[in-house]
Amino acid sequence: MARLRLNTVSDIAKEYRKLYREARAGTLATSEASKLGYLLSALAGVLATSDLEERLAALEGEKPTR
Repeated sequence: MARLRLNTVSDIAKEYRKLYREARAGTLATSEASKLGYLLSALAGVLATSDLEERLAALEGEKPTR
């Protein structure tokens, strides 16, 4: 199985679309698509939180300490 690029929310969205098409076509069981979709959703949340954390750290680094 090829390794997926899931480094950005855009990458995750592409994989979501692929899961949806496969489930609709019947080439992937809907239960499997659901499980994988849940994992993708969790990963998207982690990426979003990580991005916010990095941005906040950069902003805090720019502000003078009181």
